[in-house]
Amino acid sequence: MLEDRDHSGSAGFITGLLAGMVCGGVLALLFAPKSGRELRGELNQGMGSARDALGRRYRDVAERASVAAERAGAAMGQVQQKAQGMAADARDFVQSKVQQGREAVDPGTQH
Repeated sequence: MLEDRDHSGSAGFITGLLAGMVCGGVLALLFAPKSGRELRGELNQGMGSARDALGRRYRDVAERASVAAERAGAAMGQVQQKAQGMAADARDFVQSKVQQGREAVDPGTQH
């Protein structure tokens, strides 16, 4: 459930960031009487900042996913060990009951 909120938060952040970039770019073009060179410089700077922000966010999400994968792997190992133990217990139980049944049928049979 927490992971779902992280995913929706990530998507919302990226969507908001992209919408903000587009709106900011349009408003800058409409209200800033600047030369083409100045405008291109500011747009390049803004795109660089957005690219850096997205890169940081990507690294953060990738790191969280890596930690979650490691935790899931450890949990699966524990589940596997517990299942193997339960299977061994069940096998031993069945073998003991089979042996008891053999002994009940033929009391002279001892293994």
